[in-house]
Amino acid sequence: GESGSAASRRQSVGQASRATPRVALPTSARGAAVSQVEKRRPWRGPGPAPLAESEAASARNASGDGSATAPIRRAAPLSSRKATAAPVGLGARGSSAPKARLGSARGSEPDEATLRVQIARMRQALDGKHVSIEQALAEVSLHRSQMEESKARHEAEMPGFQRTVRELAAENRQLQAAACGRWDWARRLQAAVRSQEQHLEAQSEELLESQQRLERENTRLRKAASALRARLLGWEQTRRKLSTAPRDERPRSQDG
Repeated sequence: GESGSAASRRQSVGQASRATPRVALPTSARGAAVSQVEKRRPWRGPGPAPLAESEAASARNASGDGSATAPIRRAAPLSSRKATAAPVGLGARGSSAPKARLGSARGSEPDEATLRVQIARMRQALDGKHVSIEQALAEVSLHRSQMEESKARHEAEMPGFQRTVRELAAENRQLQAAACGRWDWARRLQAAVRSQEQHLEAQSEELLESQQRLERENTRLRKAASALRARLLGWEQTRRKLSTAPRDERPRSQDG
């Protein structure tokens, strides 16, 4: 399974190299490019980096002494390479690094097509980064200009706001003074109404007492009038009796 996946990866790399234009690079430039590419992708697995062999081969090609007696560092074991494989969610950029490491760890020097593919990918990534940076800078400049415009507008409107605030504060003070005066007048009016009510209550009590006294006096006078009327009736009856009686039967006091 490992050999089949490696063969499929080499086939995909060969197709990508045929699709990209070939550029002739000198041996020294090729070794420098390989070293730069591998340096930008640090080894994260246990033990020594598996790219040491490709770096040594590139250095030998650049110096011109590709002797077989130079010491060759052995690649990391297969278990460590499996443990340091790229995760699934890294995408194209994350999956290309394990392929290059696997090829260099097996002792095969990366060819010119692989270098061109890697360089093209790096250029595409850099171009994308440049585009995103330019977009971010444009957005930052736009936001800065908008902030400056809003700041200038606020500074221009600030005197009017301050004048309006001063006018409102003066009007508020006048309203508070008027409200205080009206409140004092309302309190004085309420006190006057209360005193008038108390005076009216006192007068009503006095009138009630006078009415009761007059009623008692009227009752007494009625009783006296009825008694006097009874006496007058008695006197009238006595006079009538005396006037109708014979002369001999009249009292002697009247004859004398």
